[in-house]
Order: sequence, then C-alpha cells, then structure tokens
Amino acid sequence: TLVAVVGYFFRDLLDMAIALFGASGEAMVVKRRWVWLLAFGTLPVSIVGLALEDWFAETFQSLIWAGAGLLVTGTMLALVSGKGSQGRGEAQISYGDAFRIGAIQSFALLPGVSRSASTLFCALSTGVERTTAARFSFMLSIPAIVGAVVLKGSAVLEMARNGDTA
Repeated sequence: TLVAVVGYFFRDLLDMAIALFGASGEAMVVKRRWVWLLAFGTLPVSIVGLALEDWFAETFQSLIWAGAGLLVTGTMLALVSGKGSQGRGEAQISYGDAFRIGAIQSFALLPGVSRSASTLFCALSTGVERTTAARFSFMLSIPAIVGAVVLKGSAVLEMARNGDTA
C-alpha cells in the first residue's frame, strides 16, 4: 500500500518537499501548507494508537469487533454516496478539517473499519470536494503506514529471527 501511494503521489510529494525549502509561488504555498496539514492530521491517530495500542490489539481477536467494523465502514460509505461533487478544494482545507479527518482515522485501528473510508467519510461530510478528499485521505495514509511499520516492524523482525509464528 505504501509503495503504491508513494508511487502515485510521487510528484506531489516531491513538490511538497521542494515547497518546504522555500520555493515560491501560489501553488508552492498550497503544497507547503499541505505538509503541515498532513502532519497535523497525523497527530490524533498517533496519540490514540500509542495510548490504546494493547486494547486495539485485543479487538483483533474478536469477530464481533470485525463485523461491527465492517458495518460501520459500509454505513459511512452509504452516508456519503453522491457527496463531494462540489465543495472546498485543495487550498481551502483547514487545520480543523485536517485534525477531524485525522481523528476519525483512529477508528481504522479497529478491525473491519477502513482507514480510507473513514477519512473520506469525514472529509466529504464536512464539505470537502471529492477529488481533494481522496487526495488528502490517501496522502494521510503515508505517515500512518510509516508509523505502523516503524512501531511494529522491529517486533515482526524479532519474531522472525526467533522463529515465532504467532
């Protein structure tokens, strides 16, 4: 997933990196702002994920949680079906939007809840235009996935070294 998202948004990510180092122009101002919006949107899932890591891990042992998560995902998608043809664009996303979208991303730590569906639901529900909502949602996945890899990657490698299969 991470490779696909980074590959798809490579040019945007490169522009964002360039924008951070002082490139000028209106488009670069928006790109630089998006770096901070994505960072701000990552805060809630980072805090919730670290604080409740053990509890979220326990929910993956329950079919009830997984079934409920799938129902939540389906309901969210049904509620926003057809929304977003008009709305706020790339330059109009606020820090409040980023925080709310990032906060709802925390629900995706539960089994069966789609990260992209939850973030799209939030963005579209708050009046963000569909394409912008999708771009923000998938770009927001990058720090979330990287964080999960960093957090869990060493544990997985250690299990592999020890021959654990659990």
